[in-house]
Amino acid sequence: MDGSPFRTIGTAVVFFLLGVAVPLDLVVVEGHSMTPAIHHDDRVLVHRSAYGLLVPIINVYAFTWNRPKSGDIIVFESPEDSRLVVKRVDSVLVETDTGRDLVTVLGENIDVSLDSRGYGAVPLSAVRGRVVRTFRPVRRSAIPSG
Repeated sequence: MDGSPFRTIGTAVVFFLLGVAVPLDLVVVEGHSMTPAIHHDDRVLVHRSAYGLLVPIINVYAFTWNRPKSGDIIVFESPEDSRLVVKRVDSVLVETDTGRDLVTVLGENIDVSLDSRGYGAVPLSAVRGRVVRTFRPVRRSAIPSG
């Protein structure tokens, strides 16, 4: 026996633990809905554990210890097509009949933003983390040639 099944399982366990232990993701922003705060092609550092323990791969909160606050910039799964979306939290609500936490989100650029004004409040379970830092890309035109 060459140990390859054990190596495969071990590798999977290591990646799972790294996903839990290093709760940061770097996400590239596409679109203009958050301009001027965040621009198309910016990179945002997302803290996945800002609101609770998000289990990697299945993207479900094992438990939560905080709720988003008005003004937080969050990354969440779009209710329309499951793509990741970046928006600013407007308010946090609790659904009275289910007790479920909901977040209303707004884009900075009202003219082009599809947000809670179009698809309603987003369940906290769809939130993937809070943006903690924005990085502007180095423009190719700024690099001297030669």
